[in-house]
Amino acid sequence: MAKKQSRRAQRRSNRGMSPMGGAGLIRFYQDESSRVKIGPIATSLLAAGLLVIVIWAWLREKGIIPFP
Repeated sequence: MAKKQSRRAQRRSNRGMSPMGGAGLIRFYQDESSRVKIGPIATSLLAAGLLVIVIWAWLREKGIIPFP
């Protein structure tokens, strides 16, 4: 007959393995939810676009690019 695990042992086995150097402080949980998912290319393009807008606004504020 198989030995039943205690509740604590069952919880530990269900949590998964922790990183060796993390001492249990760092865990990665992959969350599968119904949120909006944005790919890496779209994220990079949005970041580059925001960077261009910020630089453009800074140049206009400094007077390098004149107001129309």
